[in-house]
Amino acid sequence: GAISPDGAASTSSKMDRRTVQFLPDSTDFVADDEAKKQLADILTFAQANPEKTFTVTGYTADVGPYYGDCDWMSRVRAERVAELLIESGIDASRIVTRGRAALDPVGDNSTPDGMAANRRAEIIVN
Repeated sequence: GAISPDGAASTSSKMDRRTVQFLPDSTDFVADDEAKKQLADILTFAQANPEKTFTVTGYTADVGPYYGDCDWMSRVRAERVAELLIESGIDASRIVTRGRAALDPVGDNSTPDGMAANRRAEIIVN
């Protein structure tokens, strides 16, 4: 469910998005425990709100060996997150995936921290 200011999960109908970060050139999560927590929050919310659907969007930094094919990497990241949500019990019909490559950066791709922030997937509640 949504995370309240004190960090407790809830099943309210209020949740906008969750984000998970990926290692460079990979579909492995930076912090596996944190990613699992984010996905568990989505699962709890989905169970309490069966009318809601989800869009999982993958992103990349604009550098690295997959830069020429970052659209592919971004789609694979989104699909990895969707697969985990489906395996956890969310019906596949409720999930749409898409890759946005290096579009919509949240960090500066000229810095390591910025690149790390851009290697992500966002799960957005529709």
